[in-house]
Amino acid sequence: MIKSVARKKKITNELVIKKLKGKRGTKVKVTVLRHGSGKPKDYLIVRDVIPTLAFDAAYMTDKNTGYVRITKFSATTLRGI
Repeated sequence: MIKSVARKKKITNELVIKKLKGKRGTKVKVTVLRHGSGKPKDYLIVRDVIPTLAFDAAYMTDKNTGYVRITKFSATTLRGI
């Protein structure tokens, strides 16, 4: 369990990811201090698999033509369409 990661300077995304990753189903408390709010807020997050989609838009432009915007190629891209 992460007790606290208090920093006065910026931390890297890699460090945040390292601290948040853990066994699926376990809980982690995250305290967020938003600029200007002055008061931190706690969130309890349950670790799980985060799906990543390969596309963010798909629609028919007319009766015979479709549009798919692929944002990331992976082994499962075709299955997602």
